[in-house]
Amino acid sequence: MGSGSGVWDIADIISASRMNRKTLIADTGTNLNGLATTFGGQLAFCTTTGSGFTAEQLYQRNSSNTAWIAITSAGKQDLYWGSPAWWARATSGAGGLTRTELATNKINLQTFDFDTTSQEFIQTIIAFPRNWDRGTIKFTPHWTAASGSGGVVFALQGYAFSNDDALDTALGTEQTSTDTLITANDEHLGPQSAAITIGGTPADEDLVVLQLKRNVADASDILGVDALLLGITIELSLDSSIAA
Repeated sequence: MGSGSGVWDIADIISASRMNRKTLIADTGTNLNGLATTFGGQLAFCTTTGSGFTAEQLYQRNSSNTAWIAITSAGKQDLYWGSPAWWARATSGAGGLTRTELATNKINLQTFDFDTTSQEFIQTIIAFPRNWDRGTIKFTPHWTAASGSGGVVFALQGYAFSNDDALDTALGTEQTSTDTLITANDEHLGPQSAAITIGGTPADEDLVVLQLKRNVADASDILGVDALLLGITIELSLDSSIAA
């Protein structure tokens, strides 16, 4: 008696097949692999690695009931790092952190203001999650300007510092994002950069120093006023759904 659907019915009789279908199973990889009865959409949590299953991982049976699929958030992820999380470098630092209130609706912006002729820099320190794959990253700038026209070029580089690494170390190779002012005081989302290789030998729980500049020496940087950086979006890849 009872329904064969995925929800409990008042007439359901407790049986192994109905329990397996309507509850989350938690067991070792070996035992999950050996289940005699499975259903499309069934959920299982692996407690001990074995038989192709990984400990601490949630799995779901595919709709055709032919394979277990790991449920994961691994892959590309975005992290927004706004201007308040940065600081101007002591040498050749960008202006700011500057607060600007826009006239009509009193929107307040916090920006670092990059000069049109002098090379200026900002830095930050971040610890990426432990499930970062320790590979390349990319960045996308969010910026605006109070007036003017033309292009601006931002560049980002970084270095991962492990335990006992010397902190006074040259950063890795930079990559750039070039954008053009559309309208003053509008949000400008620049193109995503090429892949950036973080210097050092990235490891779990490293401190990553990032440095961003306006590359005024680039021929495409012709905006004749300060470029106002609101923040950047960092794209990185995760290699598992848990930080471990």
